Amino acid sequence: MATKAYRQRPLSPVVVWLTCIGVACFFLFSGMFLDAHGWPYSLVGSSLPFKIHPGSYFVFTAFAILLVSENPVSFFYRLAGTLPAHVIYMVAVIGLIVYTLARFGTAGASFMIDLHLVPVFVAILLARFPARLMANLFLASILVMTLNASLGIVEYLFHARLTPYLVDGKPVHEAYFRPTALLGHPLQNALITAVTMLALPAARDRRLLFAVCGLVMAGSLVAFGGRSALAVALGLLAVAMPVWLVRRLARRDYSYQQLVGGMMAGIFLAGAAVAAFGTMGQGTRVFAGLRWDESANTRLIGLRILDMVDPSDIIFGIGQQGILERSERLASYYGIIGLENSWLLLMLIFGVVGLAVFLTALLGLLREVLKGAPAPAWMAALGYLIIASTNNTLAAKDSSLIQLIILLYGARAYSEALGPSVQQRPLTGRPGARRTGTARQAA
Repeated sequence: MATKAYRQRPLSPVVVWLTCIGVACFFLFSGMFLDAHGWPYSLVGSSLPFKIHPGSYFVFTAFAILLVSENPVSFFYRLAGTLPAHVIYMVAVIGLIVYTLARFGTAGASFMIDLHLVPVFVAILLARFPARLMANLFLASILVMTLNASLGIVEYLFHARLTPYLVDGKPVHEAYFRPTALLGHPLQNALITAVTMLALPAARDRRLLFAVCGLVMAGSLVAFGGRSALAVALGLLAVAMPVWLVRRLARRDYSYQQLVGGMMAGIFLAGAAVAAFGTMGQGTRVFAGLRWDESANTRLIGLRILDMVDPSDIIFGIGQQGILERSERLASYYGIIGLENSWLLLMLIFGVVGLAVFLTALLGLLREVLKGAPAPAWMAALGYLIIASTNNTLAAKDSSLIQLIILLYGARAYSEALGPSVQQRPLTGRPGARRTGTARQAA
C-alpha cells in the first residue's frame, strides 16, 4: 500500500510528540474556549497570530522539523508518488488562499488556514505514524469524544456550561439550553459525535467500549440539539446494522441468544433515553423538530442571496466581505441571521470554479485516506459530508475536518493493527463458536 512506502522512514520522536499535542489541542480547546480565556480566536479585529488555533502552531512546527530533517525536494517528490491526492489538495487549498487574498484582501480569510489547510498537514504527518501508535490515537479519540459527550449530558442536565456559549465574543441566549462541552458550538459537538459514533464499529474487538461509548454519544446528540446529526447517524446505522448482524451471525461471532439479548437491551436503553430526554425541553425540540420547521425554512431563504449577486460574482466569488454585506441586507428583509449552507458559502467565497476545485480535491483526499479502511470509516466520512452540508461547517472557523482526518486514519490503522478479520480466524475461542466446533467433532 502506498502509505506503507511513505512510512519507511520513521518519524523523529519530537515530530510525533508535537503532532500529538497539536491533535489534542483541537479536541480540547474550542474557539469559544480560546475567546473566553484571552486568546481572541474568533473576535473581529484581532491580529492574525491569534486567529490561528494553538494546535495549528504545533502541527506547523512538526511539519517544518520533518522538512528540515529531510531534503524538501525529495520529500515532496516521494509524497507526490505515494500520496498524490494529499499533494493535490495542498496545492489546491494554497492556490485558493492566494486567490482569495489577492482578490479580496485579508478580511475574513483566516478561517481557511485552520479549516482547510491544517487538515492536510495533519494527514501527511499521520501517514508516517506507525500503525500501532495511530491505532492507540484512534482509541484515545474515542475516549475523548465519550468524555465530551458525557460532559455535554451533564451540562444539559444542570444547565451549566464549562465553556461560555459565545459568537463573535458575545453570549448567545436561546430558548432551549444547549451545552458547549469541549468542542464549543453545539452543532460542531453534534457533528463530530455523530461521526465518531459511525466510526466506532472499527474497534470490532472492543465490544464493551463500542456499546458504552455508543450509548453515551447517542444520548449526547439529543443534548447538543443536532437534529441533522442525529437523523443522519440513525439513518446510516439503520442501513448498516442489518448487514452487520447478518455477517456476525454468518461468522458465528455471537450466539443467537447473545444477539437477541443485546438487541433487547439496546432497544430498552434507547427507549429509556428517548423517554428521559423527550420529557425535557431540548429533547422535545429535537424529536418534534425532525421535520420541516423554521430552522429548515431559514436555510431555504438563505438561497435568496443569489438574487443579490451578478453572474460574474457566482463564477469568481465575492469574498467574505461581500457575503457579509449581502447577508445584512437579507437579514433586514427576512429576519434571518447568517447563512447555514457550506457549499453556498464556499461558492460565494471562491466562485463556482474555486468550489469545484476545492470539492474535487477534498473528495480525492478523503478517498486516499480511506484506502484500505474498514466500512465504518467510509460511513463516518459519508456522514460527515452529509451533516456538514446542512450547516456552515466547511465555511467557518472550525476544526471538524482535522478531527475527521484523525478518526479516519485511526480507524484504518486500528484495522491494520488488529490483523485479519474475524472471518479469517479459526473458530476456536470465538463466542458462540465453541458449541459448533464441539458439534462437528461429535458428528
